[in-house]
Amino acid sequence: MAKTIKFNLTCNGQPIRTLDDLRNNFEVEDVLSYYQNGLLLRWLDVRGFTQEFNAVKAISSRDEIEIIKSLVKIFAITSDIQQIEQDTYIFTYSKQRQEWLKKYESLKNNESMIIKHYHEGFEALIDRILDNKNNMPLIKSTLQEIEANYYELFYTASSYVIWLFAGKAPMAFYALMMNETLRRL
Repeated sequence: MAKTIKFNLTCNGQPIRTLDDLRNNFEVEDVLSYYQNGLLLRWLDVRGFTQEFNAVKAISSRDEIEIIKSLVKIFAITSDIQQIEQDTYIFTYSKQRQEWLKKYESLKNNESMIIKHYHEGFEALIDRILDNKNNMPLIKSTLQEIEANYYELFYTASSYVIWLFAGKAPMAFYALMMNETLRRL
């Protein structure tokens, strides 16, 4: 019988040998990547973490945010849950942005489509905030995306957006006031 070779995962730049190592160095992007490519299941199996293996294997959702929430629960992550949620939203948006950039490459000569898509992206972020007006981590991460990628458009529409948030999503208005760059507008 062949001997099972144990291997380490790497999270947050640290080697992961135990569940405590995973809990202490939990990084959304790393753990989600290991989950998606099957390495997390193999690691749990060779390390003999049967209960966690079965729980991870039972995850049926395809939604990355739900997957991360399940993994946080399975591994009893006690670090800042709001920060993990915010990191998950940022990671998901970053992935979506990479897909958009690929589309832009194919549309190089079609400026009007690029401008339209850029505006639609901004509007989608505003709608995301309005649809999740009580989810502060999502609101903060979405405002960070607006700051990083839609600053000029926000500058142009700031009066309307501020009025909209103040009337329909007060938490978003407060989060906006906490963002130093956007607050200046």
